[in-house]
Parts: sequence; C-alpha cells; structure tokens
Amino acid sequence: MRLRQFCVLLMLASGAVAQQRISLRGNQAPRNELERQIVRLELPDQRAAAMQELWQTGEPAVPLLIAAIERHGPAALPAMQVLALLGHPAKSALPALRKIAAAGELGLRGPAAFTIAQIGERESVLVPAYMRDQIVEIDVDGKELRTLTVESPWCVVPLADEHVLVASYSQAKVIELDGKGAEVRSFAVPDNPAAVVRLLTGETIVACFGGNAIVALDADGKELWRIGEIQAMDVRVRCNGNVLACLRNKNAVVEYDRDGKVVRTIDVGANPMAARELPSGNLLVAFDDGKKVVEFDMAGKAVREWATEHGPCGAALWTNGGELMVTDDRGVARCRPDGSAIWRADLGHTGHPFVRLGDR
Repeated sequence: MRLRQFCVLLMLASGAVAQQRISLRGNQAPRNELERQIVRLELPDQRAAAMQELWQTGEPAVPLLIAAIERHGPAALPAMQVLALLGHPAKSALPALRKIAAAGELGLRGPAAFTIAQIGERESVLVPAYMRDQIVEIDVDGKELRTLTVESPWCVVPLADEHVLVASYSQAKVIELDGKGAEVRSFAVPDNPAAVVRLLTGETIVACFGGNAIVALDADGKELWRIGEIQAMDVRVRCNGNVLACLRNKNAVVEYDRDGKVVRTIDVGANPMAARELPSGNLLVAFDDGKKVVEFDMAGKAVREWATEHGPCGAALWTNGGELMVTDDRGVARCRPDGSAIWRADLGHTGHPFVRLGDR
C-alpha cells in the first residue's frame, strides 16, 4: 500500500533549482537563520524540516513567507502551507494572498484561496454542534456569528468563499456546504467519519471510526489510498506528509509514513478523543472520559495538563500562557490555564472544532 504524500504539488519545478541555494536577495547569501529556512523550502530533502521550523517561528516568519510566495518559485506552495498552519496569526499575509487568488499564476490561485480560509478573515471558531445538527461559527467572546444546518457534524474545515467541509458522523459522508448552508457536493466514506482534513493539494483525508480506516480522496471523491484495521477518532497531516492518527481503542497517537507503516507510537493513556500537533512538535490530546487535556512530547511524556469541567472532544491552545479553546459534551468554552471556563457557549455535544484565533 502506497500512501500518497500530501505535498506532491509542493515538489513542482524544484528539479534543477533544488540543487542551488536560492538567495532572497539576488546572489547574496541568506543573512540569518530565518532566511536560511526560507531557502530550504526550495530543497525537497530539507523542505519538511524547514516548514516545521518556520511554523514554530510563527508570526515573525510571515513577511519572508509572503516574499517566497510572490516569487512564484518552488517555495511558494510550501510557504502557503506554513501560513495555513499558522492560522490567524498570519493575517498580515491576507492582502498578498488575495491578489494571488484573484490574478496570480493559475497554479497558485486555488491554494491561495484555500490558505486565506485557513487563516480566516476574522477571528472565530467553527464548532460542529453534533446534537443540534449545526455548524456554529462563534467569535472570541462566544457570540454566534452564523449557523449552517447539516446532519450529525463531528468535524469541520473552512474552505474558500465561506464554504465548509464537514464530516457527517451518522451519514457516512463528507459534505461541502456553501456559505449559506446549501450542499455543494458530498462523498460517501466508510462508517462514522470523525475527522476530516483538506490539504493544499486538494486531497481530503478522513478518519472513519466505525469503518476502521483512514481514507484519502481526490477532488472527485475517488479513493486514493487507505490505512485499514484502525479505529481513528482524529487525524492530522504533518509537514513531512506523515499521518498522525488518534487511536481511541489503542490509547495512543500513531504516526504513519508514506507507505502506511508505523513510524512511532505515542502512548497517551485511556481513550484519547482528539489530538493535534503543536508548532513545537508536541501533541495536544483531549480525553473526554478523563475530563482533561494533556500536552505530550513525541516520546509520550506529559508536559502539562488541564483539568476540565466536562469531557473535552477537541482542544486548541488559545495563548502560549496556557488558555484553551475546548469543545465538549456541553458546548464550547474558553478556559483558563487551570481548566476553568472564562466563558461558555451551550451548544450541546460538540465535536472537533476549527480554531482561527490570533496570538494574545
């Protein structure tokens, strides 16, 4: 079984150029470590490590990432991927991305529009309100901005033009809705899709808990590959193209390589519900049964822990100081470092959110 590498498009035009150290300033050498990381985006064998470093650098990397995109070279797509990972802290890139989406090179317009959606035109959280059959967008104070109706949503991803991609748990479908909630298209997947990821290449990765599989779909919904015999409640894709799967029945987060082979198993404890990689390379794991969120390093060592009032189904760091955005069996809450709620929106049982918040 061959797992398609998520960054296939990122390899375009890198052949001869990849063997050279392309300077940001003509023929001059990079002046600092940040410029060196931008240069490494040109090199296929160093690209993943450079993306990880730039993601960890955060907002200070944004101007050079924009410059790399505007040169329309082989670093453009990986630079967009980093901006998408950064999310709303990369909002200063939005004017340049809008220009590219409207009138840039044809091969960059779609990725630019997708990256804009990942960053977000406004600070907000997209919440799949499973029991209400709605996607609810809320602002930083918990105020509802819009609602879209869709049956049994468990995960949501923003797309261009205010569209969203939804994993419908009971329907065994991934569904694209437009900004007003009308269905644009849908694809059948194995039972109980619990998590969905859309890649810059247009591929869609779906974790199907009841179907015992993670599957990848092309833009037409055709299955490209699958990892079988696993019960994944959440899935993420790393900078190197590997898949991180949150395996509830194995009490672990497992990384799979491009061939579907296990790279590492991170034992995290009983019944993990959701896991996301942080820019540091650590994992943020939510435990609904344990009523806690835990940050682990990649060796499985707990770095810090938050006790929560209710059982979390998803979590994201709001600030480096340790505030969290948590979805749980009652709704969504902004939580202090001690796990207590600053505010709460009662939306009933919720699934995996998509968070677009700036640094604070």
